[in-house]
Amino acid sequence: MSTNAKIKYIIIDDHPMVRQGMKYTIESSGCFELLKEFDSIRTALTEPMPTLPEVMILDLELKDGDALPAIPRLKSRFPGCGIIVYTHLDCTPKQLDAAGVNGYLRKTDAEDLVEAMQVIAGGKNYFKYNVEPVHIDVSDSRHLFIIKKFSTLTRRQLEIAELMRLQLNNRQIGERLFISAGTVDTHRKAIKEKLDVTDKAQLFEYLDYYFITLKKTCFPDGIPGPQQKR
Repeated sequence: MSTNAKIKYIIIDDHPMVRQGMKYTIESSGCFELLKEFDSIRTALTEPMPTLPEVMILDLELKDGDALPAIPRLKSRFPGCGIIVYTHLDCTPKQLDAAGVNGYLRKTDAEDLVEAMQVIAGGKNYFKYNVEPVHIDVSDSRHLFIIKKFSTLTRRQLEIAELMRLQLNNRQIGERLFISAGTVDTHRKAIKEKLDVTDKAQLFEYLDYYFITLKKTCFPDGIPGPQQKR
């Protein structure tokens, strides 16, 4: 690849609005050229391509099923293409190593997508794991109390709560998740009600404890309980 050439990439994601948001973010950098976008593994494996991509952005939850088992076929179809898993799902290093992907980024970290693509196009890997696992007594009563509180939130509310912890406003959260600010506000109120918080300080204490202490430290392979259900 010449130094002046744009990085060729493809997207495999079955949500049109998500794809549109990704394209806007990626192409505004001026470093990339979209070759094609697909809404399923089947179309990615069968539709003709003008040339081979250098980077693939792959969601794991697609309309034709879990994408992880299909990664070997995608690698065969697109040899030399770096694959970045870009998803709402939590994945462990063991899962990603077994799949042979080159990167992993959650959709709540959209601001890092361009950097991840550039790193992978350069032949390196990009995995965003912020905290190393440590051994902590998982029977701790405070763990159980917070897990029970957060288990009442829906999957969408958990996504919004994680972005609330970053102190993003409704518009910013809506842009990240491709929903309206009004929808975010409705979910935000429901989150506060379900967590039964009395003030902002208590809210952020709960958010930090769940998303940092529990999710990234105590339970790096996934927090047990109802919130893991789809």
